[in-house]
Amino acid sequence: MEAKESLPTLLARLRERAGMNKTELARASGVSPSHIMMIESHDRTPSRELTERFIYALGLGGAEAERLRDAARFARTGVDGRDLIEKILKGAADAGMGDQVFRVATIPILSEIPAGEAMNNIDEYPAAGYLPAPAPLLAKHPGCFGFILPDDSMAPRFVQGTSAVAAPGLDPIEGHPVVAVIIPDSGEPEMICRRWFRKGNTVTLTAENAAFPPTALTAEAVAWAHPVVLSSRNELEL
Repeated sequence: MEAKESLPTLLARLRERAGMNKTELARASGVSPSHIMMIESHDRTPSRELTERFIYALGLGGAEAERLRDAARFARTGVDGRDLIEKILKGAADAGMGDQVFRVATIPILSEIPAGEAMNNIDEYPAAGYLPAPAPLLAKHPGCFGFILPDDSMAPRFVQGTSAVAAPGLDPIEGHPVVAVIIPDSGEPEMICRRWFRKGNTVTLTAENAAFPPTALTAEAVAWAHPVVLSSRNELEL
């Protein structure tokens, strides 16, 4: 497996490849040369805004820009978004739910772009099985993943077939929609989207649609649950 470059090593390499010294990158990014020196010496980490300024100053795009964003995010938070989403996808596949979960791709915000449904065979997007989402979403919620609601349990808020995005980096929020995998008494894993309520060791997952009764179970019966941060109507939940 290819070793991942640390942020200081990656930034220094990209800077040198662009033919810039620390002073030149600092000037182009609006910071002091000592600021660049501290980042390349593991003494500071850049904010999301400064990382984007580095990307612009160095003329990066595509995979290289994403690599620098990932390295800066990991330096700030210790969260490796790519590894986290691989674990989510594997867990869903192991539970027989791989067709309901898909990757989330970053796309630049050129206007108000609705997330829409999972894209298939659309040349404008990176690959089939990706959900277009606003670019700041992955920066704010590393490792987020998409899913498709299999029923109308959350109607009228989310109807059957709605694409939505959940964030594994956040804990469930009282009263907020989550996507969860639960292990009911039957023993068969089930992926659902419901409002999250917890009192002591009892979790109650409540539908918006009154035709679907609430599901009450112990906390141990919830394999995982993560808040919804985006719906297909491009409403930022969190």
